[in-house]
Amino acid sequence: MAIKHFFYKTLVKPFGATFSAGPRGLLTVLVSLSIFVYAGNVSAETSQTFGDYTVHYNAFNSDVLQPSMAEAYGIVRSKNRGMLTITIIKKGSAPKGTPVRAKVTASASNLTGQFRKFKIREIDEKISIYYMSVFHVAHEEMLDFVLNVLPEGETQAYT
Repeated sequence: MAIKHFFYKTLVKPFGATFSAGPRGLLTVLVSLSIFVYAGNVSAETSQTFGDYTVHYNAFNSDVLQPSMAEAYGIVRSKNRGMLTITIIKKGSAPKGTPVRAKVTASASNLTGQFRKFKIREIDEKISIYYMSVFHVAHEEMLDFVLNVLPEGETQAYT
């Protein structure tokens, strides 16, 4: 199985919204961002399931982050910076599954065929594990992402 390509286009943030981190940190922001679904949204959140694993991925402009949260994670807020987040959840005894570690790589190409790889960093908040990357984007640039996820303890990667 392959992770579907997903697109991200830089746009103005919806309703002038900003988001702050609660006790669950950045994961709270991702859930909040997925609530804003309308044409032209800066967020491109989706997920895919592979056997016992569900891979959640999201791309959005970093200027939607609350300044204090951006500072805590060392993220520059800007409409010209995108942010990619990825979470891997394993089905299990917990009602919503358990976040797991994985080897995650990401790349993207734009409409002119320019290719780039992203540096992914792991964030472990004890109750959640996620992966993120912050990157520069040109005005209204559209990116086609490709993710490669190898959950810890597995031998098959999902791309």
